[in-house]
Amino acid sequence: MKIDSDFDGGSIVVQGAADDDVTALALRPDNAADLRQWFCFRSWGDPEEPRRFRIENAGDAEYPGGWEEYRACASYDGEDWFRVPTTYDDGVLRFELAPERRGVTFACFAPYSHARLRRLVGRAERSRHARVTVLGETVQG
Repeated sequence: MKIDSDFDGGSIVVQGAADDDVTALALRPDNAADLRQWFCFRSWGDPEEPRRFRIENAGDAEYPGGWEEYRACASYDGEDWFRVPTTYDDGVLRFELAPERRGVTFACFAPYSHARLRRLVGRAERSRHARVTVLGETVQG
């Protein structure tokens, strides 16, 4: 199995394989502060083969109470999302799926990508009911 988080909104640290074919992961701190709550990554492998994950430091999240009765999100296409069985115990978040397809994205919640934002702004620009104006830019442009 391969795990990738090098994409818009991707965020996870792969720690390696744990016991019982479970992949050990960690929440990555925010780039501007030592806050962590978010994860989003793609997993590639054989369809129907169970993929099991364990986020070891979920208890160190900014709001660990949010993991109670939580269920991780998954998507095959980045548009349609569904929830997967998830447990949170002793500071560790565990979830698994036997995916129907080779690639599947897992996330804390369904991400709103930059590409989706650009599509929305493009629709607004074409509408006679809206005007799009640049108010400012980030340091990165």
